[in-house]
Amino acid sequence: MGKYLIAGPPGSGKSSVIRELQSKNITAYDADSYPGMTLLEDNNGNHVPWPSGAIDWKKYQWNWQLDLVRKMLKTKKNVFIGGLTSNIEEISGAFDIIFLLMIDDEVQEKRILQRKDKDYGKDPKQLTGEFHYRSVLNERYAKFDNLLTIDATQPLKTVVEQILKNSGVTR
Repeated sequence: MGKYLIAGPPGSGKSSVIRELQSKNITAYDADSYPGMTLLEDNNGNHVPWPSGAIDWKKYQWNWQLDLVRKMLKTKKNVFIGGLTSNIEEISGAFDIIFLLMIDDEVQEKRILQRKDKDYGKDPKQLTGEFHYRSVLNERYAKFDNLLTIDATQPLKTVVEQILKNSGVTR
C-alpha cells in the first residue's frame, strides 16, 4: 500500500485535499490538526508556545514528531498526510510520492485571507513572507526524487482526481 504526502505553502489547499480524501473513506491526516503531530520548536528542538504577531522563522521550526509519523505510516492501508514541516528531509523517503501543490501569489493571497478555520498568514508581514517562502519551498522540495507537482490553482475536484490517478488509489 502507498504512502503519500500532500505538501505546499499555506493556502495551497492541503487541508481541503485531505478533507476531500477523507470524504471518500480514504485514510488521510491533516498534520496541522492531528494532536501532537506538529509542534513549534526553537532551533534547539524545544517545544515552545506560539509567539504573538508574525513569526521569525529564523528562530523557530515547524517540526513533525517523526516517531508518530512513522507509526501512522506503518499500516497496510494507503495513507495520505497533508502538511508542511521543517524537518521534511528526515522523513521524505518514507513517502512513495510527495505531491507538491503549486499556486501563485494571487491564489495564495485570496485563499489565506478568505479561510475561516486558520488565522496564520493573515497578518500582512506573514503574508508577504509566505510569498517569498513559496519559492524557497519549491526549491527545497525539487531535490526529492519522489516529487510530483500539481497545479493547485485548478478546482479542488480536479486536484484530488490528479492525486488519486497518480497514486493509483481508487475510491
